[in-house]
Amino acid sequence: MPFLQTAAIGTLGGILFTVLHLPIPWLLGPMLAVMVSARLLPFNLQWDKRIRNAGLIVIGYVIGRSLTPTALAEIFSQFWLMLVFTASLVALCIGIAYMITKLSGLDFKTALLGTIPGGMTQALVMAEETEGVDVAIVTMTQTVRLLIIICSVPIIVTVMPREPLTVTEEVFHFTPSFVGYMLTATIAALLAAHFRFPTAYLIGPALITVILQLILPSEPMPAAIIHVAQLAMGVNVGLMLKPSDGKQKGALLYALLSGSILFVAASLLALLFYQLTDVSAATSLLALVPGGLDQIGMVAHAVGADLPLVSGYQIFRLFFVLLIVPFIMRAIFTHIDNNHTST
Repeated sequence: MPFLQTAAIGTLGGILFTVLHLPIPWLLGPMLAVMVSARLLPFNLQWDKRIRNAGLIVIGYVIGRSLTPTALAEIFSQFWLMLVFTASLVALCIGIAYMITKLSGLDFKTALLGTIPGGMTQALVMAEETEGVDVAIVTMTQTVRLLIIICSVPIIVTVMPREPLTVTEEVFHFTPSFVGYMLTATIAALLAAHFRFPTAYLIGPALITVILQLILPSEPMPAAIIHVAQLAMGVNVGLMLKPSDGKQKGALLYALLSGSILFVAASLLALLFYQLTDVSAATSLLALVPGGLDQIGMVAHAVGADLPLVSGYQIFRLFFVLLIVPFIMRAIFTHIDNNHTST
């Protein structure tokens, strides 16, 4: 059966990436395994988009649950700094995308979605849902950016002074509250899709979870379910990737260029943040560097950075990208399309 073959290949990719300790193994592993298999093996690989949507609901819940009262307090206490730094990064990304468009001949939509400093999952969802975008190039650019950050940040912060930090590990319990959260998150996703929200199956669950957890206790999502959700997303993207043409091969250089510029710019903003506040250098860098929340959180814990502050900044940027950037991009893309139509 095509579906079972696809699921098996994706699972093997996730296992391989996990064994090799590669970044976000259950997203990148299935994505690359399915992409390669679709080109090299005589299989009719298929995937149901409803499975991808179910995975996004899970990821949306995890994102929303990350916005704890502690993280909210950090956001409100430094709201204007967060807004300035986040808006600066987004503006820089728009400039980088414009530069890449002029240098490479890529369309602006693809260049911008490949550069935007959100989580990789969110960027890929927006790429899937935006007409005319080359998902393969967006995936490659986002992957290169993530690899640059994951390889560079741990090396840099490990030479910085450490801070004492106590973290309590959460344990999942299957409770009626958890079932209620999942049902509510699913309804929120369907409503967001009905009203044509951007990245609806991610934003709907995330927003309702943020609101509900201020009233009701929530449970941590089991790691196995998160892995399955990432696999569902990774397989879906892997099947969308088409054989590379000359433009996609040449885009690797521009992916390295844009990722490096973005990392250097974020580091300079972190230096400014360090000078303006009393937080440590490691906390400043981890708060502003545009990596995945999970990966940056693990590094922050390992080096003893201020985890609530780091999470607050990372979550603020994530929600800024989720809630504000899609509308900005929609306005930009509509303007571009209208200009093309008029000419």
